[in-house]
Amino acid sequence: MAEPRAYRYDVFISHADADRAWVEGYLLDALEAASVRVHSEEAFRLGVPRILEFERAIRQSQRTLLILSPAHLAEGFSQFTDLLAQSYGLETATWPVIPLILHPVQLPPRLAMLTALDASDPDTWPRVLERLLADLGMVHNWLTLSQPVENSDDMHSPKTGGKRRSSGRFTGFCSVTRAC
Repeated sequence: MAEPRAYRYDVFISHADADRAWVEGYLLDALEAASVRVHSEEAFRLGVPRILEFERAIRQSQRTLLILSPAHLAEGFSQFTDLLAQSYGLETATWPVIPLILHPVQLPPRLAMLTALDASDPDTWPRVLERLLADLGMVHNWLTLSQPVENSDDMHSPKTGGKRRSSGRFTGFCSVTRAC
């Protein structure tokens, strides 16, 4: 029997520029606090064609998380990413794509056939994160997520009392994980 493939990253996150604030201000903090190895377009090598970097990111990641919104579906390159990740899944006999619906959207059939996470209601964000981390095989103390806090951008911090860093990201997990 073949040994399981070792991946450099647990998850590659593909999102539209319009959804960057939520990804960087909420999702990444929670994933990093749970020690998830994350790869995103922001880490692509300079001077390398984007198409090659997307392929490398998908191949080096156990799962591909698609942050879905009208903006994501409107970007032509996002459609390529969706198809590339699903094609890689066929090649490896896996189902690596996880659709996460950030804003209500009509999914194309290629994505509608997959079980998705629905994060269109901010009140569900802690449960969505819990389900995502469970699917990624990560364990975390979810009691820290029980009371979301709103900030001036009307976003929720992953932990009660979360503050924004100068980069615009939350530091709410710092007191729990001591990783900040």
